[in-house]
Amino acid sequence: MQYQISSPEEYKDFYNESLNNQTEYWTKRAETFSWYKSWNSVNSGIFGESLSWFEGAELNITVNAIDRFAKSQPNKYAFIWEPNDPNEEEIYYTYQDLFERVNQFANTLKSKGVNKGDRVCFYMSMVPELLVGVLA
Repeated sequence: MQYQISSPEEYKDFYNESLNNQTEYWTKRAETFSWYKSWNSVNSGIFGESLSWFEGAELNITVNAIDRFAKSQPNKYAFIWEPNDPNEEEIYYTYQDLFERVNQFANTLKSKGVNKGDRVCFYMSMVPELLVGVLA
């Protein structure tokens, strides 16, 4: 389920629902993602102090950003990289391209001893390889 807000009135409706039916609103939005484990509660705590969202749930954001689209629409563009130099060509990346590059680099990181929970720092300019590295 995708949402595209097409008018100010529709935006107001979404906004009001998010305030008046918070649990139902965020449950509908969360159900559009792939979860490894569902949540115990949508949220708990006090906004501005200690608020928790989707407690007990587990997901992988890369699966939701790339994998599911690489399966359902592999040839659709995931992103288009525009170089700073207007004389250089832009580069088009499909979901399948991105999926393959991210997995390849993830395996490179594993081969270098990087494990789940490790921190990795990238010092790079805004190039496509930065996105690949962060998602890997």
